[in-house]
Amino acid sequence: MQKPLRAMISDAVVQYITYKLHAKEPVDVASIAREISLSLLDLVMEQDEKHQAALIAHIMGTLGGEYLDRRGLVEPLRRDN
Repeated sequence: MQKPLRAMISDAVVQYITYKLHAKEPVDVASIAREISLSLLDLVMEQDEKHQAALIAHIMGTLGGEYLDRRGLVEPLRRDN
């Protein structure tokens, strides 16, 4: 069975960080987060323009909701994976 996309993305990020650490290069988490955000934006921009705003709103809502949930600040959200 194939891993969920989220797990595959996490694996890729871990590989990237491991590479940086082995190369004795600094790991800039803000830079990594920016690159992931830009990748999401690339995906959004490939969609029909009339759906882009709703997709951005969905992404932002999911990010904010998950953050609040994981910090224990709201009732847990239903998770798809």
